[in-house]
Amino acid sequence: MRDQGIASRLPFRELQTNLVFSFRFLTEMQLKMGVQTELRSWEWRTCLAPFPEPDLPKDPRCWSRSDVAAWLHYMALVHHLPCVPIDRFLMNGKALCLMSMDMFLGRVPLGGKLLYKDFQIRLGRAMYNS
Repeated sequence: MRDQGIASRLPFRELQTNLVFSFRFLTEMQLKMGVQTELRSWEWRTCLAPFPEPDLPKDPRCWSRSDVAAWLHYMALVHHLPCVPIDRFLMNGKALCLMSMDMFLGRVPLGGKLLYKDFQIRLGRAMYNS
C-alpha cells in the first residue's frame, strides 16, 4: 500500500494552517530573492477561502437579482454569518447601490455592516479601476 503523504493524516484545520504557513514562508523567500510569481494571489485565496467565489459581473451595478442572491449566499458561507434571508434583498445591483449601512443593518442585524462594506469595496473597484 502506497503512503499518501502527510496531508492524508492531518485534520483539515491543521492542514490549512500548514498551507498558510508554507505560503508565507515561500512568499518571504521569493521576495528576498527577488522572484515574483503570478500564482501568489491564487494560492493565498485557496488557503484562506475554501468556498469558490461566485462568477459575478465585476461591476455590482450590473448584478441581477440572482447575482445578488449568489453574493449574499457566498458572503454568509465565507464569513460564517447566519442565513441571510433572500426575501429581504429582492433587488438588483442598482438598488443595492442606493442602500445605506442602516438599511443593510435593518435587513441583516448580524452581518449587515460587513455586507455593506464588501459591497462598497466592490463598487469602488468597479468605478475607479475601469
